Amino acid sequence: MPFLELNNDNASTSTTVVTAGPPDKKKFDGQVVFAADAHAILALPPLANQDIDALYGRGINGGGGVIGEGGDGGPGVVGVAGANSKFGEEHSVQAPPAVGRGVKAGVLGVGPVGVQGQSENGPGVRGHTDFGNGVEGQSSADTLSGVSGLNLGDGPGVTGTSVNGDGVVGVSNKNNKSGVVGLHLDRGSAIAGFSKSGVGVLGVVPPPPPPPGGIVQIGGHPTLAGRFIGPVLVEGEQTITGNLYILGDQIVLGNKHAAVPHADGTHRLLYSVESPESWFEDFGEGNLIKGKATVRLAPDFAAVVKTDTYHVFLTPYGDSNGLYVTGREDKGFEVREQKGGTGKLTFSYRVVAQRKDVTATRFPKIRVNKIDLPTIPLPKTELPTVPTKPRPSRRRPKPRG
Repeated sequence: MPFLELNNDNASTSTTVVTAGPPDKKKFDGQVVFAADAHAILALPPLANQDIDALYGRGINGGGGVIGEGGDGGPGVVGVAGANSKFGEEHSVQAPPAVGRGVKAGVLGVGPVGVQGQSENGPGVRGHTDFGNGVEGQSSADTLSGVSGLNLGDGPGVTGTSVNGDGVVGVSNKNNKSGVVGLHLDRGSAIAGFSKSGVGVLGVVPPPPPPPGGIVQIGGHPTLAGRFIGPVLVEGEQTITGNLYILGDQIVLGNKHAAVPHADGTHRLLYSVESPESWFEDFGEGNLIKGKATVRLAPDFAAVVKTDTYHVFLTPYGDSNGLYVTGREDKGFEVREQKGGTGKLTFSYRVVAQRKDVTATRFPKIRVNKIDLPTIPLPKTELPTVPTKPRPSRRRPKPRG
């Protein structure tokens, strides 16, 4: 076995092993086998103000500079930052309670910054695992994050990329909290979703239970796939495959259509009938006997309109002297044949009345503001390079007899 010489650059053509022996539990329990301490030279005045590394390791080709393998319940490498890490002190790696005991981590960092990675052109920190999370962050502070990303240039603070799964997943178990939150302090987007051929932003919740008796239910669902508080702008086409409920006014600067299937296999557009006031209308038929007929308004229609005044339009289905309306009341109206006629025929009526539950001003003015949208930079079309699976770590050499 090669020997080590102090104050000299040692060279070796085989593995140099330092083992614990003799196996005395009182001597080695909770302690270390090999230690490199730079604090011992602080007593020398010329070296007191220098930055000196306690241990340096450099590999060759594909070899590692430092390899650490923990026991069955300990970390592989432990790094403690701070001034109070001398041997024998309370914060020492060797002094009980020992740092990292029982933590099954490849690398454990303790200090103001647990682990810091620095790189000029590549990733600062990279994590890989076959069955767990590549990088995981945990915080117990109420206002801080488990994982935080900061970019001082024009790139993203945090990027998630997956070959076959989800790039970024946010989960929260707290009521009224969000799995993912985006905050922008200027005119950009707090959350932006882009997709080359799929969905930019997707929200999914379990469907609500059906209401009883076929009643249409609006709102009150226990969960929502999406919720927007404030003005919302949609640029481009909007497709809704389910029902659309609007709990306020709808203002359209273009036409409102109904797409109807046609006999020639196409769909045709029909226009909505517009009005300068808010009107509801109902239709029906009546029978004129001896020149008279009484028509009662449908109770459900009369309940939602103003019945103190309304309009009635008549169409006779037969020869007569002409029909007219009289006796308009909140429950109905009467139809008479003109010139005292006593004819018998069928007629149809159209009742138009103002909506009762809203206040609708006739031809109200509206200001259409110019929409000044911030420029949203589109991401690169190519996906980021996914790192390949790293090679398995080497086992520690076996002690030689």
